[in-house]
Amino acid sequence: MAVQSDKWFVIVNPVAGGGRGLDHFPQISKLLRDAHIVCEPVFTEHKFHATELTVTAVREGYRRIIAVGGDGTLHEVVNGLFIQQTVCPDEVLLAVVAVGTGNDWVRTFGISNRYQDAVRAISAGCSFLQDVGVVSYEEAHYRQSRYMANVAGVGFDAHVVRKLSHLKKKGHKSRWRYTWCVVKNFFRYKSTG
Repeated sequence: MAVQSDKWFVIVNPVAGGGRGLDHFPQISKLLRDAHIVCEPVFTEHKFHATELTVTAVREGYRRIIAVGGDGTLHEVVNGLFIQQTVCPDEVLLAVVAVGTGNDWVRTFGISNRYQDAVRAISAGCSFLQDVGVVSYEEAHYRQSRYMANVAGVGFDAHVVRKLSHLKKKGHKSRWRYTWCVVKNFFRYKSTG
């Protein structure tokens, strides 16, 4: 199936930012239409679905992908770009409309988290090259690799993220969840090194 070369595949994480992915997508979609950005939106349904969707999109001919979500959504899309075997990852343009709670990646690069600014940048063709790191590890007797466009953390940082992940699984949806985890675990963390 041939895809228009200017058509964007939009991967929307509906639960990003405590549900903002779903709640704010009508506004984002209107901004994309108003900017004459032709796109095909698809919503993720489960963990790692953005990775699967990315692999499929590239196989179907998409070379422009917009991730509507947070750092986790971006992480999954980046992994999809690097595990797919259709084209070299640098042949795919990846844009982000940040709706997550942390949005560390956009903050790291000084990118606005305002939807209209993100859409304006996509429309204007603003882009830059991004280094991507890879971590290889063994799990269940199989060699695994994960790719990351953001930062990697160890020690206290990893401890906080693990606790945060546990809270998310339990259904805690406060936008202050990360800050609360940092403060609470600051006094409880014991260095292992």
